[in-house]
This record gives sequence, structure tokens and C-alpha cells, in this order.
Amino acid sequence: DVASLEDDLLRARIRELARWARRDPLGPFPVLHFALRLRAQVIDLQRLVWGLALAVPPASLAGALVTAP
Repeated sequence: DVASLEDDLLRARIRELARWARRDPLGPFPVLHFALRLRAQVIDLQRLVWGLALAVPPASLAGALVTAP
């Protein structure tokens, strides 16, 4: 599934930038890490709003979140 592939790639990029941000806290990586986490939260909010508007079951909504563990 293309959507899940995109979500997996975003999660991997966030993890990788977190690792780089710990190695070089004064470099550009903390800002990039923050920006990607913010992007993931925006995606989650969009999915929640549409899911609630379309009466999607809560279990399906929780499984579709990018920031969910």
C-alpha cells in the first residue's frame, strides 16, 4: 500500500533525524527533526478530522496515525 509506505518512510526519517540531532545538537538536525514531527502531527490531524467526519471507527483511526507507537 502506497499510503502505508509513505507513513513508514516518514517514521524512519523522523527516527534517523532524531539520531542525528542527538549526535549534533547544534547543527540543523534538531530543526529538521522538529519540522518532520510537526508534519507527522499535521497528517494525523487531517486523518482524525476526516475520520470523525466520515464516522470511521475509533480503532481504525488509531491504527492510521503516523505518530502512534
